[in-house]
Order: sequence, then C-alpha cells, then structure tokens
Amino acid sequence: FGDTREPSVVERVPDNIELLFIDSGTTHEYALIAAEWELYRPKLADGAIVVCDDIHFAGSDMERFWDPLPYDKVEIAIGGNAAGLFRYKADR
Repeated sequence: FGDTREPSVVERVPDNIELLFIDSGTTHEYALIAAEWELYRPKLADGAIVVCDDIHFAGSDMERFWDPLPYDKVEIAIGGNAAGLFRYKADR
C-alpha cells in the first residue's frame, strides 16, 4: 500500500490481525522496526502469530529488536538466513 508508517496505510489495515510479518525494508534499521511494531501491535489479535524476517541479518538492527521481546520465540533457518516467530500476548 505504501510506506508502512504512513497514517493512511496504517488506517487501511484492519484490527484483530492474526498474522503480522515484519520485514522493515532492506536495511532493517531499529527505528523503522520499532516504529512499525508500535503502530501495528495495537491492531494484533491476542494470540496472533508474528514473524520477523532476517533476525540475524548482518549489519541490521533486527537482533536488537528481536532479542529483548518478552515472548517465547522460535527461530527458523531459511536458506542462509533466519526468521523468528512468536505468539503475541496482549498482557505483555
């Protein structure tokens, strides 16, 4: 739809998202990742699955975002990279 941080894009996304995929551009900068998380977290259904791509991507801030998340997390190797996923709990 456009830049994931633009209000017009966020407004188009329905509430009670059951699956959120965070890829955050090609550089995976922490400020962008954190901004997306803050915008879309309130739209998540309790128990939604969240997938973060490239969690160990060299030169990115994905690990800085991924590591402190307070959820039981799973990492999955995909080719030479890894994605991480967790089940969102609204009370955390």
